[in-house]
Amino acid sequence: MENRAEIEARRAERKADLAAKREVQELIDLQAVDALECEYGDAGVSIIKVPYAPGRVTCAVVRTPKGVEIKRYQDRMRPRGADREGGDTVKSAVEIGMRCVIYPTGEDLSALVEALPGLPTQFGVEALQLSNGRAADEGKE
Repeated sequence: MENRAEIEARRAERKADLAAKREVQELIDLQAVDALECEYGDAGVSIIKVPYAPGRVTCAVVRTPKGVEIKRYQDRMRPRGADREGGDTVKSAVEIGMRCVIYPTGEDLSALVEALPGLPTQFGVEALQLSNGRAADEGKE
C-alpha cells in the first residue's frame, strides 16, 4: 500500500501537469477573446469561464443578439392563441444562446456542450443580458 507522501506526490505532479496545460489553453483562449472584443466591441461580448479539462477551452464567448434574434426570442415566448400557455423559456434561451455563442466553434463547442450540458441556457441568458442596459451602481465607486 502507498503511504501518504507517495499519494500526495503523485497528486501534486498530476495537478502541476494539468495547470501547465490549462495555462497554455488560457493563452489560446485569451488570444481568441481579444480578437472577438476587437471585432464586436468590449461591451458587445460576454466571457463565460468554464471548468478546464484537457482538450477543452477555458471559456466561451457570446455576442450581443441582433434585433431579429431578439424578436424571434420574444415571439417564441409569447403565447399563441387563447388556449396556449406561454412560451418555453429554457428552449428559447438555448436557441438564442446557441445562435450567439462565437467561441468556441465547431467540434470544440460540441465537446464543451456535451461535457457541460447546461451551458446553452447560460449562453442565452448572457446574450440577453448583453442586449439590455445595465443598472448603474450609484455610490459604489
